[in-house]
Amino acid sequence: MASTASYSGRRGIEPGRQSYPMTSVILGLMSRAAAMIREARIQAGLTQAELAAQLGLSQSAIAKLERAGSNPTVERLDRTLRATGHRLQLIAPAWSTATGEPGPSIDLSLVRRHLEQTPGQRIAGLEQMYAETAMIASAAARARDETA
Repeated sequence: MASTASYSGRRGIEPGRQSYPMTSVILGLMSRAAAMIREARIQAGLTQAELAAQLGLSQSAIAKLERAGSNPTVERLDRTLRATGHRLQLIAPAWSTATGEPGPSIDLSLVRRHLEQTPGQRIAGLEQMYAETAMIASAAARARDETA
């Protein structure tokens, strides 16, 4: 599912909407959680200690949340962003294959067609693509030699 998570500006201040594109709501959101928390805290003009006091946490707990690879729950992320005056929004539009619309950048009908093939047919197709790629590489090498 293609999704976007964003947080909006602090109490009446419109600093511009920050958007974080993701391929999955939870995985994408959690991969950006530390940066979202740090950016929101800085925009709010809070130190880690001040934010920690608002949340009833230690300063080291906030530092851990802001560390790359942190994996807070959605609830913890929402509470932390709210304490900075920001709001967490999760948007999960449906995938579409139409050009210009949200969705996968692949042709799902092509995937279905390949999945209908037997493993042997898929391997034969890959071998043919490999042979064609080798011919193209060889022609490119010859062209480079001719222009030198």
